[in-house]
Amino acid sequence: MTGQDRSKAVLGNHSPGPWSAERKDDGCLEIVSPCENVPHVATVPAGFYHEPNAPLIASAPELLKALQIAEYRLGELHWDMVNIHDEPCPSDCRTCGEIASIQAVIASAGGGESFWHPIDNFFAKGG
Repeated sequence: MTGQDRSKAVLGNHSPGPWSAERKDDGCLEIVSPCENVPHVATVPAGFYHEPNAPLIASAPELLKALQIAEYRLGELHWDMVNIHDEPCPSDCRTCGEIASIQAVIASAGGGESFWHPIDNFFAKGG
């Protein structure tokens, strides 16, 4: 892999998971990826207040993937329900709001485009 390919991979996508937290000699926890080219993801300082963040950071790739799957499945189920009842979604639909919240978290994590696009069409069934 060339330097340009490596930087494109790093800037374009997160390091592949699963990530893990490894204690270093200085007491810090290093979050590492199995990626050979860029194994270091983050360093969590040693200490009572910081260390509980390490498992959450290390689980980020799996959490993102789980959210993407949940967003897709929830969207699919909701779309089916809208079609079964043959009525458009009300504008204050809680499920649509929850799907939009999941999509916002996925986007903020750099998770790319949503798997589920028909959310705008819930309000105008069959769109």
